[in-house]
Amino acid sequence: MPSMRRWVLVVAIVAAGAGALRFARAPARGSAPSIIIVVVDTLRADAVGCYDARHPVTPHLDAIAGEGIRFATTIASAPWTVPSISSLLTSRYPSEHGQGTLRRVPGPEPTTLTQVLSGRGYETAAFVELAWPLLTRGFKTYDEVFIDAPGRLSHLDEVAAAQTFSHAINWMTARHETPFFMLVQTFEVHDYFSGKPYQKAFARQKMPAYHGPYLEWAVRDASHGFGTDVIEGLLKAGPDDIAFVRAGYDAAVRAVDAQIGRLDEALTSAGLRDRTILVVTSDHGEGLSPELKRVHHGGRLHDDLLKVPLVMRWPGHLSAGVVDTPVQLLDVMPTLVDLAGVPPLPGLRGQSLVTPEPRLVSWLGGVRFQPRALAPRPAFAEESATAVDATGHRVVSKVQQAAVRTASAKLIDGHAGRELYDLARDPGETENRAGSGGGEVLARQLVDFRRRLGPLEISQDATVMQTLRSLGYIK
Repeated sequence: MPSMRRWVLVVAIVAAGAGALRFARAPARGSAPSIIIVVVDTLRADAVGCYDARHPVTPHLDAIAGEGIRFATTIASAPWTVPSISSLLTSRYPSEHGQGTLRRVPGPEPTTLTQVLSGRGYETAAFVELAWPLLTRGFKTYDEVFIDAPGRLSHLDEVAAAQTFSHAINWMTARHETPFFMLVQTFEVHDYFSGKPYQKAFARQKMPAYHGPYLEWAVRDASHGFGTDVIEGLLKAGPDDIAFVRAGYDAAVRAVDAQIGRLDEALTSAGLRDRTILVVTSDHGEGLSPELKRVHHGGRLHDDLLKVPLVMRWPGHLSAGVVDTPVQLLDVMPTLVDLAGVPPLPGLRGQSLVTPEPRLVSWLGGVRFQPRALAPRPAFAEESATAVDATGHRVVSKVQQAAVRTASAKLIDGHAGRELYDLARDPGETENRAGSGGGEVLARQLVDFRRRLGPLEISQDATVMQTLRSLGYIK
């Protein structure tokens, strides 16, 4: 009996000490965390060191991933900016929110993450290089740092992202008591084709023996659809040329990583680091495979465009680790809603990726959430604005392209018909097995997906076409 009393006393002391530790680590202004989402436009997952060590140009992002959760496979809902970021902020598919699409489901526009958090008392601000009606909704401050695409591309001798991050840091560091939600988006990596001096210098350093025509390649004329010029240039490139272009792309990734490091350092200096959930991701990747007629982005649904990095950190409250089960960019909104203590929202297509830890574990470690044990489920993506023809060029789409992806297989119902890939054996999606049979389960899942979306109708065609031209996707 005395030994039992001693054991109860020990447990009580440990629990009390752990409770004190948990209290000491708790946010000074309550349990509601601030939230930052950084969207590095056009960032391929394999351009990040913690995803592919062949490109070690992201030490700051790698460090953040080591302190938080890295999702090994994250699938975007669309292969270009407007529909993908809209899905990120609504947890709805492009046909549902209607942004950047030519076909959508009739009905009211969905609520954004920004609106949800604003309604919970969050201060909201966006520091971006893109303006779009749905994206602005709910933000009290919406700072489009460069008013239009020509303005952004006029900064051809500097890291334009530095201005965007400086605006964000200045706003963020003035916030200490009220929780805030801040979106930061940059086209710095997207504009790797502009041939900035720092990009060329890095590429020459990496490939000193290269003397090909892409030493001076740069697409800078934003007076027309410059995306078509990018496509023409990349389709003509050989293997050495692509390697040199990729080095310039990596230079842009490294430049943005330095800005993410600045942001993280500012969080620490302002005393906000442990009270802030930091999410770093991308809206889509980039095609650099002219041998497959897959260059630039938009118009198709292969993994070089849909597979993006996703890293999430909340020091002292979110357990670190790597999640190998594939997830979707749609899952970010329900996860952040969960972490912010907001009751579950109806109608979201994604799922929360975290779960509260057992109470005793939380007491002992001061960590409240851990990665959820996820059951495998298919990921879906859509594209209805443009398509890529057999020559690798973009054309205006006449169909709604859709794809379903599991951890080991992918089915695309696209502009050129069906494509079926065995991702376990062919992760680069080079061998279309649609003519060899199989894929029946994926085909049924794609049919069910479209049935759930409901009947589609033509909508917003003039607005979308104007946006496609302004962003350089078509002339």
